[in-house]
Amino acid sequence: MRPPSGLLARHHALQRDFADWTTQLRAAGAYARSSYTRIYEAALDDKPISAEMHADCRMATSHAVFTAADIVKDAYIASGADGLRNGNPLQRCFRDIFAGTQHMYTAQHTYVSAGRIYLDTPGLTDAHRAMMTTTFTPPLP
Repeated sequence: MRPPSGLLARHHALQRDFADWTTQLRAAGAYARSSYTRIYEAALDDKPISAEMHADCRMATSHAVFTAADIVKDAYIASGADGLRNGNPLQRCFRDIFAGTQHMYTAQHTYVSAGRIYLDTPGLTDAHRAMMTTTFTPPLP
């Protein structure tokens, strides 16, 4: 509730935003399911799992986390001071999702790693590819 105007769910702007947030989350979920299904099916069929497939999974995960962070940020702002108070579930969601944006598997550096893999950046070795699909973005020679 955002005083003095009552429940946010009754506001047209929030109703529109909620529909948009729902669409964004569903799209991010579809990307994640597609990426992980592809790697899972390759493993089941004893097919090689490429660095690109690993990168797709990391990008799908990172995209989902950053999409969720954007949505929580917007909902938090819409809530006004109520969302800031201890005990408000939105405040906890805000802290938790932004902690997730800093995780080694999902932080901003994962986009650099995936970009290098997708572009087959000169100087990229198999060791770099292996490291970038599981940990962090090492410097190139």
